[in-house]
Order: sequence, then structure tokens, then C-alpha cells
Amino acid sequence: MNKRARRRNRKVNHERQKARIAQIHERVEKSVAEILARETPIAKKIAISDPEVADFVEGFNSLYERDIAALEHEISTVMKKADNERRRIGHLLAEPLKTHKMVRLMGQAQTEVKRLSGMLIGLEKRREYISPRDVERLVEQYGDIRLIPRVNSVRVEGENIVVITDTLFGKDHSGTWRRIGRFKIWIQVRGTNAHTFKWENLDGVRDGYDGPPNICNGRAGCVGTEGSIVIDRAVKERDYVPLVAFAVRYPECAGRAGNKTITKWPRVSFFFQVPRWYRKTFGS
Repeated sequence: MNKRARRRNRKVNHERQKARIAQIHERVEKSVAEILARETPIAKKIAISDPEVADFVEGFNSLYERDIAALEHEISTVMKKADNERRRIGHLLAEPLKTHKMVRLMGQAQTEVKRLSGMLIGLEKRREYISPRDVERLVEQYGDIRLIPRVNSVRVEGENIVVITDTLFGKDHSGTWRRIGRFKIWIQVRGTNAHTFKWENLDGVRDGYDGPPNICNGRAGCVGTEGSIVIDRAVKERDYVPLVAFAVRYPECAGRAGNKTITKWPRVSFFFQVPRWYRKTFGS
């Protein structure tokens, strides 16, 4: 290859490198602009006239406030890093660097911006998951929880939904009604599973049991396959209504055949002493 051909090839390569630099620069500018344009979603504000409902919603907001603040800080940090990469590219373009070195450095910056963009998406998904932004849905769920028979009151206390029930009743394996008692129930909101429920029989324990079929020292030894499915689905959908319904229903159950725990509680002397809802739902 003669000198003229080599010069022509170098010129072509140089022009290609310059085009590559311009392409990378354009992509980075676009990616960073998209990152910096992202906005924090604003929680919808609706008027809540019922103070109990307002306390319930506020309880959830307070519960996640610290976590959301930490994520917002991480998101802000990622945005600043992306903007710094954009500025660094601007400085590189102003330096008299060889085109091949420029392409290498800008390629590194582009890779870093892509990484930051992916990190930002992940952080935003985490923020969306833990943030109870949909106030209307929380209000609706509160209403549905209050409609569950035997629920006397519900509130958010610390990291728990706390439910107070009316007197619970249950049938033993012979079909005899038993008066189990009133309960205070804690349902852990974060990390909820079968072992994070807690029951306290407000009318007293019997031989160490708070309630049937196996609630001992406030905890259930095993909630069974069906109970686990209900809990897992509710947690995935962030639906607190079935969690409360399960927690209220569980102490009324006799358990498997042979489990006699429920017989520790007194029989109901007269049929009419069993609330109508029980008789209508489970029969006499």
C-alpha cells in the first residue's frame, strides 16, 4: 500500500472515529436528559373526613416514610452521577485527545450512564412497591376490613395492622359451638408471612393456648397449605383485607380431626347465644 492510500485510510478511519464520538455523545446526552427528567410521583391527596380512616392511611404513610426517604436519596445520588458523566464527556470533547482514545473514554462513560439508568429503574420500582401512593385504595381497603364480620376496630400501630374483634365462636369436631373470646391481633405489614401474625385472647388463655387450633403464646404453629396460599397471594397483591379476614377466622377453626384444642373453651349453653351471622354462615 502506497503512502497516498495509507493517508486516505487514516483519514477515513479518523472520520469514522469522529462520527462514532458524535454518536456516543448524542446517546449519552439523550440518556442523561431522560434520567434527569424523571420526577418523583406525587401521592394523590384526597379529603378524608372520617378520622379513623385518616389515621389508618397516615399510619401506612408513616410506616414507609423512612424507607422512601432513603430511596429518594439513592435516586438523587444516581441522577447526580449521571449528570457528572455528561459533564465529563463535555470536558473530554474539549481536550486535544487522539480519536481512538476519545472513543474508548466516551464508550466507558456511555457504559456507566447505562448502568446508572438501570440502577435508577430498579430504585424506582422498589420505591413504587413500598410506597402506599394509592390513598384511594387504602381508604377502600379500610372500608372492606370494617365490613368483615367480628371486626370491632382496626388501626395501624407501628409496623402492624392491629385488629380488635368481637367475641369469636367456633364449632368443635362434634358440631358443638364453643365461645372462644375476644381477640387483639397484630398483622405485620412488612415481611408478612405465616409466622408474623400474633393473637392475644383478651378473655384469657387456656392451658397456654390463646385459641384453637394451635395458637400458643400468641403464635400459630402452622397455618396449613390453604392459609399459606391466602397469605402469600395477599402479600403479593398488597391486599390487607384477606390478611385480616384470615387472622379473624383462624382462631375459630377446630383444626384437623383429632385436634381437641377447641374443647378447652366453654360450650355455648343455648343456641340463641351464638350470633346470627355464625348460624347463617356455618349452620346450627
